Amino acid sequence: MAIPIYSAKSSANYSEDIHGLWRANAKERVAYTNDFPSQLLCVTEFTDNSLGKGKATRIEMTFDITDPHAGILTITDNGVGIQKYTDLNRFLKFGSSNSSDKYHQYAWGRFRGMTSMMPEYETARWTATFKLCGNPDSLSQVSQPWSTFEKMGQSIVEIPVTDENYNIGLQMKMHFDMSIFGADHAKQYLSNPQKLFDKTKERLTTKYHQSVFEHTEFVLSVVKDDMNITQSSKTHNWKTLETMLFELSQSSPATCEIVYSNSNPLKWKSVDVVPIEYNLKRDHPELSKAFPTFGVRRLGTGRANIYNDGRLIESRHRYKMEGRKADHNDLNGQIVFLHSYSDCPGGDFKDQPEPCTTKVSIDENCENLKGIYSMFQAEKQRLKEEAAREEARKKKEREDERKAKAKEAKAQQPQQPQQPQQAQQAEAGGGAAAELPLPLSSLQNPTPAPSAKQKLVIRKPKHIPEPPSPLASPSLPLLIAISHSQSLVPLELSPRDDATTTSSSSSSPSHELFGSPETQAAVKVKFQEAMGLLPPENQAAFKVKIQETFGVSI
Repeated sequence: MAIPIYSAKSSANYSEDIHGLWRANAKERVAYTNDFPSQLLCVTEFTDNSLGKGKATRIEMTFDITDPHAGILTITDNGVGIQKYTDLNRFLKFGSSNSSDKYHQYAWGRFRGMTSMMPEYETARWTATFKLCGNPDSLSQVSQPWSTFEKMGQSIVEIPVTDENYNIGLQMKMHFDMSIFGADHAKQYLSNPQKLFDKTKERLTTKYHQSVFEHTEFVLSVVKDDMNITQSSKTHNWKTLETMLFELSQSSPATCEIVYSNSNPLKWKSVDVVPIEYNLKRDHPELSKAFPTFGVRRLGTGRANIYNDGRLIESRHRYKMEGRKADHNDLNGQIVFLHSYSDCPGGDFKDQPEPCTTKVSIDENCENLKGIYSMFQAEKQRLKEEAAREEARKKKEREDERKAKAKEAKAQQPQQPQQPQQAQQAEAGGGAAAELPLPLSSLQNPTPAPSAKQKLVIRKPKHIPEPPSPLASPSLPLLIAISHSQSLVPLELSPRDDATTTSSSSSSPSHELFGSPETQAAVKVKFQEAMGLLPPENQAAFKVKIQETFGVSI
């Protein structure tokens, strides 16, 4: 027997007006469907409610896709349910004229979640079960079709609490056809349910801050026939995109680095703003496996992730945030997280970036977002300039320290004694010879006389030019310099050879060197004065050296 097809028009609660709203809601364009299917973007509207008003510490999400045409999505939390009748009234309305708090601004997102899974009002089948005002004995339940506020209130039924449902705070159960994901995705998910699981997990770990998972346990399951893929965020240690980027920046700076971070939050109006920017330099296998959408370095992954109180609203392209006309490779892997918190003292959620009706994007004309991003850019530039000044200061300190050490090392080096200039032989011809410098120590401590066993070696000029006659009387320093000159060749102190012993007066050294008898007498006087300056024990050797070298007897 064929199962009759459900139709909302057969129900007493059918509403043509709600039918029209449902249809319009289902056709509303959802941004960023290139990142995630619209169903996974919108389904987090239910988990937002569980975290906010529901105050849940455990949320279970199960996709049963055993029957492709009768899939079931069940989202159950263990929160407080609906605690006030004013909240119940808002829950039953299709949209609201005002925002009640940061979690409930339009009373539209929940319906967008429902219409994304069940786009046809007439065939949509669903149930909502919840605690009402803390009633411990029963749960309240409402089901299809959605109707006017009055009819919805009248259709609420009470069901007894059992061992199976006692931990329910609020539960949404929706029937869907796999075709809602599109032909390609539906085929992939049915042939490999792991892909549906991974994509949903990526959406959740991108959507929420790590602190959310520390407070609330998420249990995600995908069921198909006998296959059941299940993970708990606590036991499987789920990590968010931001957490994995931070850990990579610490363990592998060559893969990921922090471009901007500040321990002190910035202040935008009444709310705190905590920005952090990463540069993903290259792909990492663990990151790209967990986050194939945003955790890779390629065109389109440069994003500004805008969070309100730990919940991602939009992952906007960086090029749009910076007023560029198109994306560019220089933004690949440039990932910013902009966290705004209204729960700070005096904070007002109205000063945060304002979400559109479906909380996957921010109003394009939102002044709060523009102001927050401009403030972040200005602070980043300020810190960059401050770091450059600090680096210049340190560089100057290092240079000054280097110069000081070099100066100190130079001062500690021993000074080398100056070498005395050697006496220069006077050039002959044209007047008196110039006096040559001679250290006083050479006169006071001349070369000691040779011992009997030593061979005395003296030096004579290699060439002694004939000076013009008459020759001026040479000075005493000149004569001593001549007698000690390094330019003289060694000559043994022995009887002169034939050339030096010739009796001819023309061959006498004194005659050849000193010319006239007057000059010879003056030279002799000078030699005597020089010998008088020597110690007595050295005078005899000096006298012999003068006699043998110059032929002058003193």
